[in-house]
Amino acid sequence: MFMPLYYISQASAYLRFIFGSNDITKSCYAVLYSNQDKCVLNYTINALKAASPVIRLILTSSVAGMGFDPPCVTRIIHAKPPASIAQYLQEIGRAGRRGQQSHAILYYNKRDLAANTPGIQQDIIKYCSDDTRCLREKLLEPFGFQKSDQIANDKCCSICKSKSAASHLLSAMENVEI
Repeated sequence: MFMPLYYISQASAYLRFIFGSNDITKSCYAVLYSNQDKCVLNYTINALKAASPVIRLILTSSVAGMGFDPPCVTRIIHAKPPASIAQYLQEIGRAGRRGQQSHAILYYNKRDLAANTPGIQQDIIKYCSDDTRCLREKLLEPFGFQKSDQIANDKCCSICKSKSAASHLLSAMENVEI
């Protein structure tokens, strides 16, 4: 779960309250951030390389971007939009590294997308503001790529999935005799 550092401290305190242990070797969650203790960092990264890791949740800032390659990650959650489309693409690329199906979830509100938000770029504001186009197409377009025709709409993104479901519903309604 990618989130700003000031959220990480609150979230980790809450998780510590729920699970009760400060021992990283017995924990189902971990925290990764820059300038972190090397022992904790190395343990976490090595634990995530296991086929079925005990650690099920990582709270991280953008530090877990390039070079972070755990094979078991299948879901990326952003508690706030990153600064740019390039950063978002880099971070969601941590999931599905071995070809398995994965999901990216981005939470935001209008305040997160305000033009005067420090560091936010126009491309991520545009990405979040358009809820009619395929999310995959919107991610690939700035880099000159296109969505593969082999990706079925019901497996592509939430927008394509809802359009596909609506299309199937309309087809079913056309075949009903009244």
